[in-house]
Amino acid sequence: METRKIKLARRLIVALLVLWSITAIGWAVIVFTDASMMKWTTTIVSIVMGLLAYLCGAVFYMKVLRGIRVGKVFVPGGARLLCLVALLSFCSATARELMPAEFGHWDSLTVAQCLLSPGKYVSLIVDLLMALLYRIATEVSEENRLTV
Repeated sequence: METRKIKLARRLIVALLVLWSITAIGWAVIVFTDASMMKWTTTIVSIVMGLLAYLCGAVFYMKVLRGIRVGKVFVPGGARLLCLVALLSFCSATARELMPAEFGHWDSLTVAQCLLSPGKYVSLIVDLLMALLYRIATEVSEENRLTV
């Protein structure tokens, strides 16, 4: 029998997954409807990386939901999926920042500003750190389960 906290966690994950799905689909529809943007390389890269990050995140959340049913919040393989989400999101954000440079012209200042902006790297490091902590928590929970 599930406790109230586990039920609340499941409902929250499902609600966030639905919200994330709606925003991802909306974003893809907006970009795909602008036919003039589809010929640009960075736009296509941004779309592909963003959708791949979404799919990896959705798979991660589905694994967590399946794990909650059996009482496991930290599921094996979840850390790899979180790493993929972090890397794909970083690539998508970088391509999205390079879009205006490609629409106009590629000047070295714009590209340097895009590649040297610290916000993306801080986000990438935090996301990868969370994936590492998730992997450690998975190992500890598995060890505790085997000990008992």
